[in-house]
Amino acid sequence: MKTILVLFGGRSTEYGVSLQSAHGVLSHLDRARFQPLTVGITREGSWLYYSGPLARLEDDTWHQAGGVPCTLSLDFGCPQLLLLDGSNRRLAFDAAFPILHGKNGEDGTVQGLLELTGAPLIGCGCLRAGFPCAAGHHAGRGHHRLCRRSAPVPVPVRRPGSDSGAVLPHGGTDVHGPAAG
Repeated sequence: MKTILVLFGGRSTEYGVSLQSAHGVLSHLDRARFQPLTVGITREGSWLYYSGPLARLEDDTWHQAGGVPCTLSLDFGCPQLLLLDGSNRRLAFDAAFPILHGKNGEDGTVQGLLELTGAPLIGCGCLRAGFPCAAGHHAGRGHHRLCRRSAPVPVPVRRPGSDSGAVLPHGGTDVHGPAAG
């Protein structure tokens, strides 16, 4: 089973959109194959390891549930989340899935930070995230591969503004070809 670091929230005007997207992805994640390691970023920029109910993402009360402050270990080749609660616990992950919208989420900032760990990214890498792409050509293709094939997940189009829409893969296959980034 692979552990996937899932980042949501963030210091963006599109914070709420990120919560809804993360709820959708986490609700449909194939738990037989993937274990999520969820980290929410508050509107103020605090990173919190969150292991509570998904419903708290929908109503934006997740950060009131006692999340654990955390940060990334930047040691290349050993991607880990460091819990900052005095326990010195390190939680390893196999890949990272930043489900962040807007500034710092779709501009390559967080992707660059994650690339320093050496962990594979689901979606765009640092450089490609910095270049907005049009629907049908967006670099985040392949997001739905983590999810059950019977439940396609909307994949956000990489353009500023939530009104840009999303791509819904048809028939549970990747209509865009191999994942990029």
